[in-house]
Amino acid sequence: MNNLNFKTMRKIAFTLLMFLTVSLYAQDKDVVKFMGIPIDGSKSEMISQLKKKGFIYNLEYEWLEGKFNGEQVNVIVHTNNDLVDRIMVVTANPVNETNIKIKFNNLVRQFNNNERYYSSEEDQEIGDNVDISYEMSVNSKRFEASFHQKHSKEEEQVMKQNMYDNYDAMIEQLLENDELKDFAEEIRKGDKESNIDSFFALIEFEYLMQNDVWFIISESAIRYNYYNINIYYDNLRNRPNGEDL
Repeated sequence: MNNLNFKTMRKIAFTLLMFLTVSLYAQDKDVVKFMGIPIDGSKSEMISQLKKKGFIYNLEYEWLEGKFNGEQVNVIVHTNNDLVDRIMVVTANPVNETNIKIKFNNLVRQFNNNERYYSSEEDQEIGDNVDISYEMSVNSKRFEASFHQKHSKEEEQVMKQNMYDNYDAMIEQLLENDELKDFAEEIRKGDKESNIDSFFALIEFEYLMQNDVWFIISESAIRYNYYNINIYYDNLRNRPNGEDL
């Protein structure tokens, strides 16, 4: 598979991912998750799921309030075409520059140490000598760290087992696509287990590209020179893609 171009690899991954989703995972959305809840479906469904996690809905501000990662937070549910495409988590209690730098860097380390997340950026922590207030107000700098959510080890095992059990059907699915027919014929001659490992790698890459988790430092709206952290869980499949143009 190493000689395939990027476009073809993504086409294969998308075809297999759609097959697995429709055939095997209809009841378990294969999208980015917040506290184990898939970022998908209607706003009312998402709010209901978050309430089960202990969050309380605030009618005045139209957000949910509760605890997340040891912090009191406000959770905002965003939709596109009636589908949830983003969960925004905002720390409820703003802090000064020294403490926001500590909180930001601690969060970077937590994500780096969590096997569920991947980032192509090597160092996203804020240096000790960085003047956050100056950089944000004068240079309009945005302090941001970004990650991609991976499948858990348990999800990976389930996916690979399902791929193994449905291997022939997956090949047939590829054969139905004129662009991928030659590839399917070649792959059929290869080793089943090696092919499944390659299939999973392609699917995992596609999954990573569609599921962003990132966070920024934002200025407090209620206290000067105080800051919050905003965390975004994005299902990019549900984001606007020019369909209304």
